Parts: sequence; structure tokens; C-alpha cells
Amino acid sequence: MGHFYVIIGFVGLAIVAWLVKRFTAAQSIQPDRDQVAASDSLSALIDRLEALGFYRYVLPEKVAACKREDFTNAFPFTSDSGRVFQVDSEELAEGNVQEFLEEIRPFLAQQCVQIASIRERCEAGEDHTVTVNGITTMVCTAEELEEDTWEPTTRRTFMLVNCMLADTGSDERVYLLYGGNEGQAIFLTPAMFEAIHESDLMPYSELPQPIAEGTYE
Repeated sequence: MGHFYVIIGFVGLAIVAWLVKRFTAAQSIQPDRDQVAASDSLSALIDRLEALGFYRYVLPEKVAACKREDFTNAFPFTSDSGRVFQVDSEELAEGNVQEFLEEIRPFLAQQCVQIASIRERCEAGEDHTVTVNGITTMVCTAEELEEDTWEPTTRRTFMLVNCMLADTGSDERVYLLYGGNEGQAIFLTPAMFEAIHESDLMPYSELPQPIAEGTYE
């Protein structure tokens, strides 16, 4: 009888070991399937963005390399697409709106936005303004200068850019990614913006956010 229970015990252990092995194998297969599905979705998003003109500012012979870079980094804003510009909200608030506009000027020119002149005024106790082609825009009030200047200055600077783009009939708009000292200005069309947000491939914190259109005049 003792031998019988020993045999039963060994059989039981063998069954448990087999079940554990099957469970472990199933668990390892599922992540692989999820990874393949995510890769397919990312590839589809990048192809979709290309079809929408995301890489239109890249030399034709460099498009494939840019797509590979974006796929490798699982992020469509890492390659040299000509759509991504650094923007430091603190620097904007301290009087560097003109410098930012000068940096994106070549991109704006591709959208038929002609900038003949830029003049910025940022003095203590006065409204922070920027005058483009003779039209003055207030980017931060004197009252706001006593509080948080980063958010209103960045928001109104982006509003100014979007209004200039709208005035020429361009469907490109500037969106904000991250913000603060590590901000990025991302130029996208509404269709590209929608495709990126609907993909569900990136957390909310990694998604570009819209800025209100506002008025330029």
C-alpha cells in the first residue's frame, strides 16, 4: 500500500509539473503575440502618416530611413521630419518669442507665411508683446507677469503661429508636446493629429496637445 501512495505522489507531481510548464509556455506566447500586434499597429500608423504627408518635408531618398527610425523608437517624433522644434516655455516668457519664430520661419515659409519683420517687447511692468509684419500681439499681460508667465506666453505664441497658418490657407497647425523647459512644437495637420491620437499606441503624456486658434488681428 505504501508503494501505491508513493507512485500516486510521483504521478501527481508529474501532472503538476506538466501543468506549470503548459501555463508558463502560454504566458510566454501571449506577450509575443501582443508585441507583434503592437509592432503591426505602429507600422500601420507610420504608413498612415506617410500617406497623409507626414514626411513631405524629408528628401525622398531619406524617407525610408526616417520611417525606420520612428519605428525603432516607437515614436513618430524622433526622426528629422522637419516638423519638430524645441520650445522652452521659460525662455519664451523671458523674451525669446522672436527667437522661436525665427527658428520656425523656414517651415512657415513653406506654408506661404511670409514674415517681413518681427519685433518683441518684454519689459518689467509692461505687457509682453510681439509685432509681426506690423501686427502686435500681446503674449503676456503686465498682470500675468506677476504670476505664471510660462503658460500664457506659450499658448498665445502658438495661437499666433496657428492664426498665421490659417490666414494662408495651410492645414498645418502647431501642437505642444511636454511643455515647460522640455517642450516641443509639433506641426501636424488635423488628420495626422487624429491618426496619432486614435492609434492608442502612446500614453497621453506622449501625445501632442492642441492650442486654441484664437485671433491674430
